[in-house]
Amino acid sequence: MVEADAAPDGPIGVDRATFDAMLATLAAEGVSLPSDGDATWRAWAGWRVNYDQVVGQLAELTATDRVPPA
Repeated sequence: MVEADAAPDGPIGVDRATFDAMLATLAAEGVSLPSDGDATWRAWAGWRVNYDQVVGQLAELTATDRVPPA
């Protein structure tokens, strides 16, 4: 079941360290990123909470990791 009105600061399956590592990977590849990492994290996590449960369920069904290794 998906939370119909998930709180933007609710729990998600990706931690901040993993998110920061992905941003570092993107930056190393030349991707232009916002300068405020905290605001970027809050915005991304606030959207991710809406579909995080579904991603986890799909990962279990397909026997994949939730986040690919960096």
